[in-house]
Order: sequence, then C-alpha cells, then structure tokens
Amino acid sequence: MATKKITAQQIIRQFEQSFPKSYAMDNDPIGLQVGTLNKKVTKIMIALDVDMRVCDEAIANGVDLIIAHHPMIYRPLQQVLTDTPKGRTIEKLLKHDICVYAAHTNLDIAPNGLNDWLAQAFALEQTKVLTPTQTLQLKKFVTYVPVECALQVRKALLAVNSYEQNGYRECSFMSSGEGSFFPMSQTTPNIGKREQCNYVQEMKIEMLILAKDEQAVIDVLHVVHPYEVPAFETYVVDQPGPVVGLGRIGELSSPTSIEAFITDVKSASNIPMLRGVGIKHGKKIRRVAVLGGSGSSYWQSAKRMGADVYITGDIGYHDAQDAIESGMMLLDVGHFTEHLYKQHMVKFIEQIIDEQNATVRVLEATCERDPFQFM
Repeated sequence: MATKKITAQQIIRQFEQSFPKSYAMDNDPIGLQVGTLNKKVTKIMIALDVDMRVCDEAIANGVDLIIAHHPMIYRPLQQVLTDTPKGRTIEKLLKHDICVYAAHTNLDIAPNGLNDWLAQAFALEQTKVLTPTQTLQLKKFVTYVPVECALQVRKALLAVNSYEQNGYRECSFMSSGEGSFFPMSQTTPNIGKREQCNYVQEMKIEMLILAKDEQAVIDVLHVVHPYEVPAFETYVVDQPGPVVGLGRIGELSSPTSIEAFITDVKSASNIPMLRGVGIKHGKKIRRVAVLGGSGSSYWQSAKRMGADVYITGDIGYHDAQDAIESGMMLLDVGHFTEHLYKQHMVKFIEQIIDEQNATVRVLEATCERDPFQFM
C-alpha cells in the first residue's frame, strides 16, 4: 500500500485525543505557539524545550514540526526583538517554516502520559494519581446496527473509546430488536426501499464513553455504519468518570533500602547525583510518589497518601525544612529529568503516523542538556 502525506493538524488532532487540552491546568499556555498546523510534514522533532540549540538542530535536520513539553512562550511577550535570544529563535523558526506545539500540564496529567512514564522508569507498580485535578465526565453512547454489521461497528467504536474502569477496557452491551424506517424520495438507502416502511433486524450497541471521545466515536460511526444516516444517541450519566491529576504514587515490587533506591533513581534519570532531603540512612522503603518537573509544593500530598519518599524537581528551601520536620524523605532529581518523556513520545507519534499510513520521520532532540552543572 502506498504511503501518503499528512498534515501537522491531522497529527495533533489525534494527539489531543490522548492528551486533550482540557486536562491542562489553568493559564497553562499549551498548544500551537509558533507557525501553522495547516501544512504537510515530513519530519517531526520531540524536545523538552525549544531554545536556539534545538531550533538549529531542527533546521539542520529539515524538521517541519517541533513538539515540546515546555511552552516556548510561557509568559506573555510584549515584543519579539530579533536581537534577543528568544526573538532570534522565533525569527529562525518562522523563516524556516517550523511550527512549535507545546503539551505541558495536559501531558503531565493525562493517563499514560509523562508522570506514568516516570513511574515506569522508577519501577513503580499499582500506580494511582497523586493529586487529583478533575473528574472526567462520562456519557452513554447508543446506536442501532443491522445484525450482520454489528460486530464490525462495535469493534471500530471501541477502538476510539479510551474509557477504562479498574483495569477493564472495551466494555459494551448488545441487544437485539427490530428497527423500522421510511426513506423519502430524495434518499439513497443502503438497505431497504424508498417510499415504503422497511423493517430490519438490528442490534442495539451501548457503551460508556468519555465526553472527550464523543466526537471521535461519532466520526467513526459515520465511516463504518452501513446506513446513509446512522441513528445514535448520547447522554450524560450520573456515574462519575475517572479521576485524573498530577503525579503518581505506587509500590516497588519489594522493600528496598533508601540507598539502593537512590542509586536506581540516578541511573534511571541518567544523572550523576541528586539532592536528598531528610534521608534516613538504612531505612527500607516501598511506597513511592513521583511528580515530574517543579513539584516542591506537592510533598504533603505524597505524605498524606503514605509515601515513604517523594521524587520531584526544584524543591524549595522552606519546603525542604517542613518536610524534614514532618519526617518525610524527598529526592530532587531536577526539572530536566522530564527529558525521559522524549523516547516515549517518539514512539507515540510514530504509532499515529503508522495508523495514518503516512511517511514521516520522528526525531528526538539530542542537543538538550540540563542547565545546571554539577561541580
């Protein structure tokens, strides 16, 4: 099968099915920051930040789209001055038609996103959300399909329904019945005849979906359903949906000494050292919380949930003092440890491209370095 070109908009539309903007914290400047998504792409770069070095690497590799975790424009710009580093970078990006898209706290919060990837890196199991930010809305989706097409339609709908509950996915219910319809003269029914009432043995397909997936489910229904005008219903249910939020808390497979765990964390983070707070040498730990980036203020959430140790970056002096007095151990791996997300994001975008049967190369920015030096 021949491959095809794909636009940045097509990639981002599918990206946002997993990492919707609605997950982001208030006032987080996510989304398109430079350029336009209405363009064909052949090369995509995944970066933690977008600075002059990343920009030059993207230019050298002929990149069309940069997907970054940290927004390049975080605070409002009053001017774009091309004799400043930020201004020169924006100028270069525009001249070389490179668009920049940022996925920040929506990527932190989303299931199977950055904090889950960090939890995996630190070998945490049975993870839960550390700090809830919202409860997702559920809807019931119902449609009616001829019996012979029911399994095919159900499979397609479940493929775009991301709802899962306590480890169960792809849940649905089907029941049989008789449908009737009267096609008017201007219609072109796939089944039945115009200007008369038709009766068809149908299956009623029901499933719970996340509200964020509603449009994707409807779009797929129109593609796979055999009727010219598929019948369907969606309505809000009282049942609360899944909770999403910042950070994760989980268990190690067995109790481990804090010293051995610190060694494992440094190895997984690819850092020569880290900052420890309130370390109790010789203590065995098992329950661990992690929050990527600047999570100093969330150490109390980790303590309330029974964590033995909390991993984050940018721990502040006064938070460290308070944690020591509370008997809580903290590990500061730095903000840059979030760079671990890049390898996962490369695979995620490659999967989108494969599903679209497109020809796009996905690169990981290799020039990025932790701005802090260990002396």
